[in-house]
Amino acid sequence: MPNQIPYNPDTGYNIPETLENFFSPWKFSNNGSYTLVYVEGSAVPAAYNFDLKIKDFIAADIDLKYDSFLIKFKPRTFTTALDDAIAITGELVSDAEGYALTSENLEVSFAISFAGIGILSATSYRSGFRLEAYGLIDGQEYLLEEIVFNLFANVISQDELVFVPDKASMSYLQNGVDPDDLSIQLYTGSSFVIRANKVLQLSGVNLVANTEYSESITEYTGSGSQAITIALDRTNLNWEGRTLQYYLTTSNTSRSKLFEVLIHQLTTGTIEVDPLNLSFAAVRNIFEAAEQEITINTPSDFTVTVPNWMEYRYGITGILVKPVPSANFALGTYTGEIIIETAVDTARIFVTHRVTETADFNLDGAVIWCRDQEALSTFYSADDDAFASLLLEAVIYNPNTGINQAFLNDYALAFFQNSAEFHIGDVVKRLFSKPDNINRYGLLSKLQNTEDTRLMIYNPPVFCDLTYEVAGTSEIIKNKAFLDGRKPAQEITAAAILKAEKIVQRVTLKSVALVNFYNQNLLSDLVLFRNNQQISSEVITSGSGYLYGQMLRFSEYDPGDRIRLELQSGTEKIKEEFIVFPDQHLSNHIAWYNEYQTQELFEFTGDWRFESEYEMKDFKRLGNLVEELQRVDTRKEMSLVINTGWIPKSNQVIIDEIIMSKLAWLITEDLRTINLVPQSKKMTNEDSANGLYAYDVEFIINKAHDLKSHTSLI
Repeated sequence: MPNQIPYNPDTGYNIPETLENFFSPWKFSNNGSYTLVYVEGSAVPAAYNFDLKIKDFIAADIDLKYDSFLIKFKPRTFTTALDDAIAITGELVSDAEGYALTSENLEVSFAISFAGIGILSATSYRSGFRLEAYGLIDGQEYLLEEIVFNLFANVISQDELVFVPDKASMSYLQNGVDPDDLSIQLYTGSSFVIRANKVLQLSGVNLVANTEYSESITEYTGSGSQAITIALDRTNLNWEGRTLQYYLTTSNTSRSKLFEVLIHQLTTGTIEVDPLNLSFAAVRNIFEAAEQEITINTPSDFTVTVPNWMEYRYGITGILVKPVPSANFALGTYTGEIIIETAVDTARIFVTHRVTETADFNLDGAVIWCRDQEALSTFYSADDDAFASLLLEAVIYNPNTGINQAFLNDYALAFFQNSAEFHIGDVVKRLFSKPDNINRYGLLSKLQNTEDTRLMIYNPPVFCDLTYEVAGTSEIIKNKAFLDGRKPAQEITAAAILKAEKIVQRVTLKSVALVNFYNQNLLSDLVLFRNNQQISSEVITSGSGYLYGQMLRFSEYDPGDRIRLELQSGTEKIKEEFIVFPDQHLSNHIAWYNEYQTQELFEFTGDWRFESEYEMKDFKRLGNLVEELQRVDTRKEMSLVINTGWIPKSNQVIIDEIIMSKLAWLITEDLRTINLVPQSKKMTNEDSANGLYAYDVEFIINKAHDLKSHTSLI
């Protein structure tokens, strides 16, 4: 059953009943945190009282592993000034030897007094405590869990103006009842003036209204900290059927501040929520997931349903949600939905929660893409001075020698604010042995044999073992597969098209192209379409390979045809598309190895030219009383400048790949090859005057010897 939130509930969290029975979590009455705002020179605030229901470790010990349980109170020291200004009391605080847990004493209380708060200067402070739960076996204590309470103190000067919360909103229907009044708190030690549109009626302890200030604005004067009530006066408000934005302009002799009030005018009982996605993360014994706010705009009563591992409470503009403490989870990632419902509408918020311990490798999936910047591993330690290391062991296949090579390295990690980040893929990408031969995977052989439709099989991944060690503990990941390149734009379960951007590639009747893909599905289909009509299908098996290439020829198609190759696995599919352009007089292909260490082909249909640059080394000598010039050496550097022919502007990413590649080859129509190194340093990515583009691309020729000439090749 969904949980009904009353319009003005208390501030505690609501946890589904099934969660109570399953997790029996720790439950602070205040979300495990309290923030005090104190104005310098004002009276000492009253003591703050709150309750805690301790997790029922006795009921959770279904195997009767432990003889008994203890809860120990540990102060947290951040700033000694605040620690000296407060006093924390309660059942858990008074028992120095530890609070012996029974099934009858799970509910305890705390009080925080602030007798010394007046000596603190204006700034922000932090304090709190940690509770450690121990299980005892034959008198030996074993740490089971930790939970933290955070105390924040914001000491402000007399002339400061601080609102809590920092904004507010209300909603109503066109013909519905007035929305409930809003209550906000203003903290200040000075006299102040508030100017507000007359649609907002304010009241407070000593607020005095001057309605004659202007036709549309009321001016309020007051002094000192106080609660302020905001009521909506609909007689002064025109109906516009949208969200209206107003501000309370608050000022004193030295400062001014704006407080935003949103008024949502709704025509039906629909729900507006923001955001639609939430992500949480927690690290056991280091930090818990922070609560996040969901703004809810609706004039109707609504219900809230949360996953059984979450809890919520009502806020000023919606609800605040967070997962239950991480000690209640197994390590992993959890997903679910938060559902907000009225009688006529439903809103859903997708939520994920990741629970880790000392290491969050963030290496989910069958393979890891080395250049995926989101695949960042994070490691944790309660002690910033702790020594930690990451040991990386790998086996690398060298395609040029056919030999496997071993790699072993230990990386030291430095912690800042209890965490350290490391991009493992950035290290592994340097381990790949780059192919140095155009025919390493049989490309030329397949170009010569037009009947050969077999898949090209590329290098296997780099397989790594990862060991993270800190403070006598370790976490290990075995045999994780890494592939070079960015995360592909098209990815399905255990398969991907090896392109970081999805485009439709230009080809002609003379073009040959390679569609490269990753596939680890036992059975898949490669299906070829012409103008959405299937023309062939081939069943493929993954075998022991990971990366494959399928060669496509376009000589049997017509200009204007759209050709699509789909990789289908079950109900999932990914595709690469081509559009056939008219033939040009010239046709040459450039081959190169891309970021995934697979081969690509692209047809250049424009003009070309070879250029030679000579470097001469001469010296002068004196002979027979005459100065003579003698040549010591002559070196020749040859380059190729070739035009792409007309291509769509989206295809410039292909030219960009070619220029950024470290090695390329020119393949002529009669399949002769020239070894090239891309040399172009500038390219026009987009021109508003053009729909099609043509680029001159320059390459340096790796020649066999200085006398080699290529002018008769193409």
